[in-house]
Amino acid sequence: MKKILITGGNGFIGSHTATLLSENNYLVDILDNFHNSDPQNFFKIKAISPNNINLIECDICDHHSLNSVFSNNHYDAVIHFAALKYVPESIIYPEKYYKVNVIGTENLINCCIKNEILNLIFSSSAAVYGESVNSPISESDLLNPISPYGESKMQAELLLKEKCDELKKLSVISLRYFNPIGAHKSSLIGETITEKSLNLIPAIVRAIKGEKKLNIYGSDYSTYDGTCVRDFVHINDLAHAHLAALEFSLKKDGFFAFNIGTGNGISVLDVIKTYEKVSQKSIPYELMPRREGDPAELYSSSYKANNQLNWVAKQNLFDMIQSDWNYRKSLF
Repeated sequence: MKKILITGGNGFIGSHTATLLSENNYLVDILDNFHNSDPQNFFKIKAISPNNINLIECDICDHHSLNSVFSNNHYDAVIHFAALKYVPESIIYPEKYYKVNVIGTENLINCCIKNEILNLIFSSSAAVYGESVNSPISESDLLNPISPYGESKMQAELLLKEKCDELKKLSVISLRYFNPIGAHKSSLIGETITEKSLNLIPAIVRAIKGEKKLNIYGSDYSTYDGTCVRDFVHINDLAHAHLAALEFSLKKDGFFAFNIGTGNGISVLDVIKTYEKVSQKSIPYELMPRREGDPAELYSSSYKANNQLNWVAKQNLFDMIQSDWNYRKSLF
């Protein structure tokens, strides 16, 4: 059985990927410093994983400790999720985001190379594209991030590509996510909402709880219902993309980037209405003026991932919302 190290594997996307790899007969070590995750989440991951999963507490910015992890273990590949991820926070603390997301990634790839681990899957983001591209967005479109977070992901990609150019037998797959939502079929793991969580699903949950009315920014866009259109992908499909990328990486050398989305746009209002239908809860919202810089449509072309990774997003919006609600409904 091949053994995989997953950095940041205790978080939202990492935990779903870890359980899926375990289901597919991979041995998994999770490396996490719990900056963006609850340590208790690991016990839920273990409960739904058929093969044993180990936990290593370590910070990717601590080069000495990280190198010790690699020296004491043999891994066939690394999946790298560990990062800071909040766009507004990155604007306030850009140096912090550079240190963790770029220098931390450099520490990791250097440890991989030193220990002859030549396969890495990198957790990137559609934020590397910025706002100037037209949808559907393809991997060949200009990278022009508008936030320090997006900039840090782009810089990490460029660093990894440079390493692949220097070491021809190195394989790095960068997965540029769009908007993952949903939860595991067990309803034990899902997206944890914190005060930093500013995406649509956390805003919907807060509105259902009566904590804060949901604001819809812009209702006069040239879209099918006037609200912004985005690409939402089920967390389970996203986990499967990592499995497909891992298997691709084990066969191919070089640097590759893939968009991971459904290839279809869904409006903000459609997400809200579907959540109301599934939860049978009213979601109070208020129509607000457009926010500066919000494009009408942002969704992916998934052609490259469909054809080269043999990966297709299989679950629809109802599936995404139903799984998320199953995870949360006990709290209401």
